Amino acid sequence: MFRCLLIVISVILFFSSPIYSCSSFVLKSDNILIFGTNYDNDIYPGQIFINKKGIKKTGWEPGTTGEVAEWVSKYGSVTFNVAGYQLPWAGMNEKGLVISTMALGETKNPAPDERPPLVSAYWMQYIFDTCATVDDVIASDKIVKIKDTVDHYLICDAEGNIAVIEFLEGKMVVHKQDSLPIKALTNSVYSQCVSEWNDGRLVKGNNSKKRLAKVQKMLSDFQPNKNISPVSYSFNILKTVDAGRYTRWSIVFDIQNRMIYFKTYKNKKECYINFDKNDYGCETPALMMDIHSKQKGDVTGNLKELDKNECLKHFKRFIREYELEMSEEEIEKLFNMFITFPCD
Repeated sequence: MFRCLLIVISVILFFSSPIYSCSSFVLKSDNILIFGTNYDNDIYPGQIFINKKGIKKTGWEPGTTGEVAEWVSKYGSVTFNVAGYQLPWAGMNEKGLVISTMALGETKNPAPDERPPLVSAYWMQYIFDTCATVDDVIASDKIVKIKDTVDHYLICDAEGNIAVIEFLEGKMVVHKQDSLPIKALTNSVYSQCVSEWNDGRLVKGNNSKKRLAKVQKMLSDFQPNKNISPVSYSFNILKTVDAGRYTRWSIVFDIQNRMIYFKTYKNKKECYINFDKNDYGCETPALMMDIHSKQKGDVTGNLKELDKNECLKHFKRFIREYELEMSEEEIEKLFNMFITFPCD
């Protein structure tokens, strides 16, 4: 039952908006390390969570040896979630590792093997829980297997290491360092974009490639100055490639200063979370807020204790709105698995 539901969740998140998709980039310069991302989709509800470290978690599907994934979260994280609790779309953890998600039609999932599988959004939470660097994320492919993904991922760590991870022909494909001349990602196979960029053809491509070309030009044109902050410049990049009202939110992660800024189509006032002011220990409750909450400025202290009823309502809304065939009992069984993970 869980498997069928989360396959559908992944497919919905990919196919619900055939025209509008997502864009992400890393702005890197002296003493500047910023990750920007747009979420463009028909699906608009979203929640922000403060996820705790020291929590014992498990998957539910076994690999070919019969083992399921089990881990204890090493790092706390701030995540932006579409489907619900423990199912992030983007975020940053205590080590400054940032990831965001973009749809990719050419994705082909790995075949079943001895590695225990994790459905794509839950795989992202596993990464936030257990990985400190880009190399950790790459190495995790030997431990767990992503499942039912329709996406590729842009990743950056606090040391300024950047990678694009795709799953093509059933294998993890990684671009980093010399194979990452464009520090951005939209919705086209990365190697194709680099080839067309080198040939001067990227700007003439489809909508995804044109967006990537615009982002790359603005990254190349960036000059640190006193007239515009790197955060504001990053929001300008995101605005240049947005999809109007279909851009449900824009996030700017200032990794070095450990600040997270965001705006939404319902609340265009800039809000921010001071990452280091949160308590990530498992002895205190997880926190949450509606991403579209009508606030502005520093909202760090406005996140509230995780409300199980509110989270369940959001999850049910997600399922019912997209006509997934699940009983109330089935929905609550899946939700309760996530909500009752204990401290280790």
